Amino acid sequence: MRAGELRHLVTIQQRSVTRDDFGAESEVWTTFSQVWAKVQPLSGQELEHAQAMHSETTHKITIRYLADMTPEMRIQHDSRTLEILSIKNLDERSIQLELLCREWE
Repeated sequence: MRAGELRHLVTIQQRSVTRDDFGAESEVWTTFSQVWAKVQPLSGQELEHAQAMHSETTHKITIRYLADMTPEMRIQHDSRTLEILSIKNLDERSIQLELLCREWE
């Protein structure tokens, strides 16, 4: 992967549950990591192929390998929130990850 392709700074967030003084739970999203990424909106044939695997896939995001990534996390990119549908360790070499995502509205 060429560093020049990773031109979008994205924030990877994980969900955590906190309790207030009265024991009520609330869900908050905290920053897991900020990384440089290649963010590609899918279109045409790519979108058709990706949606065959996961309905409503809208973006493909490529990042350097990051241990402990899970599909329960989400991506913040500019003012958009992207839900992670799947994570693929490309070539199983732990060098880069490909994330198929859909945009929350």
